[in-house]
Amino acid sequence: MPNPEEHDYEQVNKVNSLFEEALKSQVISDLKNGLSFQEILDNQQIEKPLEQAEEVECCDGRCPHKKGSYKAIAGAGILLSKEELNDYIKSNPGMKYLKAHEGCGAGKIAFEKAKSAGTLPEGIFTAEQYVEWWTKTTAAEYNLEYKYTPAKDFQDSEMNHHEAGLMINFDPALIKGMPNVFVSHSAECLNDDYVKNEISILTGIAFSDHGFGNRLSQENPFYIFICAKNEAEKEHLSALAKEAVASYGDKVVIESAVSPF
Repeated sequence: MPNPEEHDYEQVNKVNSLFEEALKSQVISDLKNGLSFQEILDNQQIEKPLEQAEEVECCDGRCPHKKGSYKAIAGAGILLSKEELNDYIKSNPGMKYLKAHEGCGAGKIAFEKAKSAGTLPEGIFTAEQYVEWWTKTTAAEYNLEYKYTPAKDFQDSEMNHHEAGLMINFDPALIKGMPNVFVSHSAECLNDDYVKNEISILTGIAFSDHGFGNRLSQENPFYIFICAKNEAEKEHLSALAKEAVASYGDKVVIESAVSPF
């Protein structure tokens, strides 16, 4: 019979190893050597993402994303109001898929809210069931195909989060040398309060025991990367992010740039 303590020890070592990998990534190394995020982008020939993204999926950095062809939002939109979700889907007319994944933190939040409000559908008793129900129902409503990523298909770690940062409004896979990060495109079309809340939730996951936790520090901070359309948006999103993570002090660093596209 497997020893739970032995499994926990192996998992801690795995997360330690993933943290060391993140610190050795080219982008973090360049930042620590004094380059700005803008300079890093300007020094690369970056592939342009698709004009019309094909998938709506979660911000979770453990999930494999289809390079340059998706939009990410917490829980694939499960925390949005009906009106916000409708606007979000309509703002991405090229969408073909809605993707859920195992162990979704946003899904757990949505499940608890529905449970407290007494609005759980009949036969739904767990967060995993709720995420599956919501994603399938929503996909059918918008004529999208339902997809699902089980934990066994996560990148590098089956359950523990190992995001060293959060990328806002761009696909990190298009930037050479990026560490593993959360990804969010919510700022493209959702209100400031939602964007701040999402940044706060994702940063909280990174600092929890389920993420890199106390490995993150002033010396090795959590990075929020902002890729804006112009200088005005860069300043606005930087201010939102600063407000959202104020409680973490210098353990979070905000790096912003104007997108090459």
